[in-house]
Amino acid sequence: MLIAHTRYFFSYIVLSSIFSGYLLAQDSYEIEPILHEQVSLDSPGNLSGPEEEFSDIELISSQEIKVLNSSSSSIDDLLRMSPAATTARGPRSSGESPQVRGLDNNKIFVKIDGSRQNFQTGHNAMIILDTENLKAVKVYKSSSDISQSGSLGGGVEFVTKDAKDYLKKGATNASEFKIQSQSVNSEKTYNAKYVFKKDEKSGLISLSSAKAKNLEQSNGDSLDHSSYEDFAALFKYQYKKVSFKYEYFQREDDAPLNPGLNPPERILDFMSDNITIKKNISLTYQDQSQLKMNAYLNTYSLNKRNRKIGPLNSLKKRNIETTGASVSKRIKTLHIGAEGFKDELKGTANGEKLISYPDASSVNSFAYIKNEFKLAPILFMTPALRYSAYTMKAKGDMPDKSDNKLLKNLELKLKPNKKHETILSYSEGFNSPRVNEVYPEGLHAKGDGWMLKDNFFIPNEALSHETSETIEISQLYKTTIFSGSTLLEAQVNLYSSKIRDYINVERVDQADLPGNPNGTTQFVNIPRVSMYGSEAQVRAFFNSFELKLSYSQVRGENKSDDLYLEDLPADHYDFQLNYYLDKYDLSLGYNSHYSLEQNRVNPQTMQRTIK
Repeated sequence: MLIAHTRYFFSYIVLSSIFSGYLLAQDSYEIEPILHEQVSLDSPGNLSGPEEEFSDIELISSQEIKVLNSSSSSIDDLLRMSPAATTARGPRSSGESPQVRGLDNNKIFVKIDGSRQNFQTGHNAMIILDTENLKAVKVYKSSSDISQSGSLGGGVEFVTKDAKDYLKKGATNASEFKIQSQSVNSEKTYNAKYVFKKDEKSGLISLSSAKAKNLEQSNGDSLDHSSYEDFAALFKYQYKKVSFKYEYFQREDDAPLNPGLNPPERILDFMSDNITIKKNISLTYQDQSQLKMNAYLNTYSLNKRNRKIGPLNSLKKRNIETTGASVSKRIKTLHIGAEGFKDELKGTANGEKLISYPDASSVNSFAYIKNEFKLAPILFMTPALRYSAYTMKAKGDMPDKSDNKLLKNLELKLKPNKKHETILSYSEGFNSPRVNEVYPEGLHAKGDGWMLKDNFFIPNEALSHETSETIEISQLYKTTIFSGSTLLEAQVNLYSSKIRDYINVERVDQADLPGNPNGTTQFVNIPRVSMYGSEAQVRAFFNSFELKLSYSQVRGENKSDDLYLEDLPADHYDFQLNYYLDKYDLSLGYNSHYSLEQNRVNPQTMQRTIK
């Protein structure tokens, strides 16, 4: 009710205050960055800058990543470092996808160095990432950052290292060879890199390979068909203000057609040999006036050969190509920018069109404006507007789709002293439907021949975009204790989102009886959904020691049908103890993750999710 009553008030306030604040920019106060790591982009492993001045961004720094010492295959351990993020669709890494506050990767944005990773193809949702050269991870916990578009609420951005992150002061070149092993899946990873810097030119060349066996689970059993072989290459070159990047990644595995199956019920029906290839080319310009421009091309191909059908007539290919560009500029306290990207999907089965995977394309475009200024000595306001639009089309008789929306954000910050901050924010999210949600058709799953009939995809040309309205309050406290020898930080977040036209998959299976129709699978809109939750985090720094405790919970309700939302993350606690000995470049750490039982299921339905 509060959201509905304040909608038009915020529309007026946001529009008027953006421009009035800019006119008063000469006397305005520049809001100081609020990040868990307030550091410079010019320092290795650090990620703060003028565009990062948002309270809902959590930074996983290079020091934390180094202590974690994660493998080059999975992002699950990385995202556990944030109370707001995790992964879904496991247990194999080929099926993992980022999840922020219960929203899967088809409802949030995911980027690597500014390039969108729009690679979900059916059950395969893995974000392909070689963590060997990972510099930091930014977790956007809500849609309050107006510059990050195409999301129902937040997202994840991964940032890779440059040559300067490896070179000591005064050095012009360096090389490194690394061997890493993990006992949980007998993985062996090899990496070789060379970096150089001369005058205003610098570069990085990195080659990695990894080979892993089946994963050993906590009960001692082996997770069948979770082995893989990876190869990754990264080339970066920078000259003055222009940077070029080329990335290549290939994975070979025998994960099931649905990597989340554990175990597959009919092993031959679900088994396949897979080759996944990703390529990225990007060009970035950034100058001292805080003008940044980026253009990129991502190509992704997933080739699956079903074992049951046989080697000659079983190859299915799914391809996604994403082309995008963005520009942003800061003028005093005024932030403006725009972004656009195009996704093109194609699929073949043994050289013919893959019926269940649409040949289609979509174009998304965004433009935003944001300002920051001082209302009173201890009160600051950040209003923002974003215009979002999309169009999509498919080959054949399918109709085109398009829509647009103007979004409004407003953040109020009360800062009575240097130790304490209270932040109240209202933000609106917008997420267009994917073409593989609107246009899929054809066979989805073959019947078992004695109990269930075949199941077919049904297109839904009326599928609407999703929108969200979120109210969040954050309390932040920072102080020193024990005569100034220990820095203590504490943060608590409470949020509530009202979501309209939430996109969900609806599957109806039919018994294999005479007269019964075939089963159907269709993406549909749930008119009203509510999501709410909380996060609490405490961090303490004492000399070379860091202690971190966090807790997170999220709830989701289908208000239209009076049901719980499925597959939300369980409540969980995280504990981290890190020790940094910079003199010897030594990092040690202990991490513990404790999840409670996820018992929010709907027994009155045919929901397959178990506790």
